[in-house]
Amino acid sequence: MKIKEIIAYGKEELKGEEDGILKARLLLAFLLDVSKEYLIIHLEEEVSTSVEKIYKKKIQELKKGKPLQYITKKQEFMGYSFFVDERVLIPQPDTEILVETVLQLLQKRKNPAQILDLCTGSGAIGISIAKKMPNSKVVLADISSDALEVASQNAKQLECPNICLVQSDFWKSITGVFDIIVSNPPYIPTSVIATLSKEVREEPILALNGGEDRTKCLSCNFSKSPYLFKGRWIPCVGNWV
Repeated sequence: MKIKEIIAYGKEELKGEEDGILKARLLLAFLLDVSKEYLIIHLEEEVSTSVEKIYKKKIQELKKGKPLQYITKKQEFMGYSFFVDERVLIPQPDTEILVETVLQLLQKRKNPAQILDLCTGSGAIGISIAKKMPNSKVVLADISSDALEVASQNAKQLECPNICLVQSDFWKSITGVFDIIVSNPPYIPTSVIATLSKEVREEPILALNGGEDRTKCLSCNFSKSPYLFKGRWIPCVGNWV
């Protein structure tokens, strides 16, 4: 099949899916290790039978709801490429506001800042802050050892030596005092989980489920949190600000 023919197949299979046309193109670009622009210029180029078979298989996975990022194993966030898989939530562009808020709060600070990224997942928030503020110390904390493995991989991949990882059920195992605590915690009510899109339901339930009233994170040992702060900084909590 030619590039134009295999893209046409993908578009037809993903008809009605959100961003189906874009996904069809991005998947092929990933499998061929080329840019989207390359595909446009080389529509008449033949695709190998092996790539064609893999493409059709992956298209069916997308059709069933598997996020494209779990196939490509990467997601862009704050200008950095993060490794992601089924162990972590996929970082979303609207979460970048948390990083931007922290950077704005600390832009005039002269001394190194101590920052905690609670419920870190892939580490995208904390690592992005650490990259933008190389003199800071950033602690990435998560209850999931699987998530921390992904975060560790991203810290190494993005060459972030000012990162420390801690396994903790919210605040329970956190020690030290921080200038900023930033978090994008589980915030979706339990009763709503089943109504989410099939793509979102493919992501780890532990990172989505915020309890019946979506306050599981805030109510869990929250009395300890004041002792984690110093100075005048306040916590920036994703989707709760």
